[in-house]
Amino acid sequence: MAQRMALAHAQVVPTTVTDEVDIHAWSKDADITIRLVQAIAIACKAEPSLNAWYNSDAGERRLLKRVDVGIAIDLEGGLIVPVLLQCRRTQQCGFARWPRPHACGRCGAVDPAG
Repeated sequence: MAQRMALAHAQVVPTTVTDEVDIHAWSKDADITIRLVQAIAIACKAEPSLNAWYNSDAGERRLLKRVDVGIAIDLEGGLIVPVLLQCRRTQQCGFARWPRPHACGRCGAVDPAG
């Protein structure tokens, strides 16, 4: 993984896109994570370049319609990245409708298969 990350860093210029949002009107019970995932999907629809794959060998960029969002979780046993698939297709999405990952009782790691 470290080699792939180093190679990707050498081939693609690192960038950061930021924006500010006023969330004071959100309910205290609001699922902040899913609202952020929805915002990412909406942003990718508005600006397709945010959701692209770069092939350095061919020197080409491919815009993707499907929006899959990975959320990295740093656990004591290592990093895992569960992926929320096809976020653009989910109109009113919420974690309640997606299978919840189960934690391993022995090591605390999350089984991405649920």
